[in-house]
Amino acid sequence: TGEPIINKVENVRRADGERVWMMTTKVPLWDEKSSINGLVGLTRNMNRRKTAEENLQQALREKEVLLRELYHRTKNNMQVIQSMLQLQLMEEEDEYIREVFTETSNRINTMSLVHQKLYQSNNLSSIDLGEFFSELSELILSSYPEQGENVQINRHLEPVDVTIDVAVPLGLVFNELITNIMKHA
Repeated sequence: TGEPIINKVENVRRADGERVWMMTTKVPLWDEKSSINGLVGLTRNMNRRKTAEENLQQALREKEVLLRELYHRTKNNMQVIQSMLQLQLMEEEDEYIREVFTETSNRINTMSLVHQKLYQSNNLSSIDLGEFFSELSELILSSYPEQGENVQINRHLEPVDVTIDVAVPLGLVFNELITNIMKHA
């Protein structure tokens, strides 16, 4: 006969009235007839462990709040830079300089979109590359209004989660590909 082990963690009140977390482990004692004849148990105080777990959960929540704030602020700062570039672009008449401003603005938008996606994601450490590329292609297309009317991008993207370390360089490469298509195709 197998010996089932019963583990139970509960918050109990001690004789002095204080509440403590206890883990009780019980193992049945079997007799010759395979009947339970009794139980042998061990009880351990789990207060330190529970307190450590609660502290760890609190630290994790605080880290998530800080990370979301960092992503949000980074995205906002990049949007401010991008807006300043757009203001300069509106005043610029030289076509070459306008093109440089547009390309730089698109690169900043690429990095800003990564931070926006991370800010909006559930796990804060990865984004869906397919969704990112889809939104990025629309952003880049909209930055070339004359050419954008004649270009249609067909996307067949599967969801692939990537970290920020992968998303930013891939986004910049993707940005360059779409930009080159818009300029030279």
